[in-house]
Amino acid sequence: MTIVSKYILVSDLKNGMVLGENIHDETGNILLAKGIELRSAYIRKIESLKVHQVLITEVSKGSVVLKEVETHSDTDWVDKDMIVEETRNEAKTIIKQCMDNILDHSLAQADKIILIVNQIIDEILNSEDITFNLANLKSVDDYTFEHSVNVCVLSVITGIGIGLNKVKLVELGIGAILHDIGKMLIPQDILNKPGLLTDQEFDVVKNHTVYGYEVLSKIKDISVESAKVALNHHERFDGNGYPQTLGNSEIHIYSRIVAIADVFDALTSDRVYSKKISPFKAVEYIISMVGAHFDREIISKFVKLVGYYYRGQLLRLNTGEVARVVKRHQSRPVVRVMLDAKGKKVLDYYEIDLSKNPSVLIHSILYQEGLINQKKVSGNVS
Repeated sequence: MTIVSKYILVSDLKNGMVLGENIHDETGNILLAKGIELRSAYIRKIESLKVHQVLITEVSKGSVVLKEVETHSDTDWVDKDMIVEETRNEAKTIIKQCMDNILDHSLAQADKIILIVNQIIDEILNSEDITFNLANLKSVDDYTFEHSVNVCVLSVITGIGIGLNKVKLVELGIGAILHDIGKMLIPQDILNKPGLLTDQEFDVVKNHTVYGYEVLSKIKDISVESAKVALNHHERFDGNGYPQTLGNSEIHIYSRIVAIADVFDALTSDRVYSKKISPFKAVEYIISMVGAHFDREIISKFVKLVGYYYRGQLLRLNTGEVARVVKRHQSRPVVRVMLDAKGKKVLDYYEIDLSKNPSVLIHSILYQEGLINQKKVSGNVS
């Protein structure tokens, strides 16, 4: 069986075709999910979004899996992930196998971990834009494995930003992707408790740092520096973390990086006991903890590289206009103005590259903070 995915013009869509990607409405929410079979009503919704082209998946006879993407001048509709989906899925599978093996007091997947981390690093280094794409990455059902991969990607991006060489990036990536390995040795009823933990339960959970280090430090292919990420990613810059109450430069730089990535991804993910907050608010929180929890210099690099304004994000500008992000570029994206300063819908959309217009600033994220009516912005899309 051959799976062929290709972009076709919206005018060529027909009933029965299968979507190869999520379709978002004007506010960035998922309107039609990947894998859905198109009907007339769905096609009309897509047409109302003024999308030029859509990824369609077709299945035919054969034995090779292909992906065919046609080239068009308007590339804003093609949103490239930092690492390809196959790599992400493979990494999650390896992490799951690795964590399962911990219960049998073995870690036979160490060689696979090293290979997948190298692959993640290579894909990031070869990416056109090393900013983290936050869209479509969160799943509460497999949070532990998704979180491990996200923290690895975020940490590697930050490591690149501060100038770590390839050897150190691999050490950092291994430590990051295995930072929570000790949680497999914590009673799952405590780990997944939906309410607040008691002091005694929290003390049990804190042991995951020591358990993780003990497991990783026994594996010859994993460096001491990588293993110490599991031990020290909850240490705090002011010395009030755990388990060793280290402070400042006593905390290895890998652990200082992973600490930031860990908190950021946790805050922006749905979990069994808490709902995610916006990336904007998560960054605000991390910045507020400079010097107390986190290293100032690393946060400075992290904020520049995280790309927390993502494609589809709705923003209010300092001009009073409302605009949607159409192309990510760190913290100064390209935006398409949708409402003028008086709140009236703009019929002839125009775009502003904020990186080339320093006087135009982002005032706030709108739809995630409930500051405006989503239906008003999204027009006829329901």
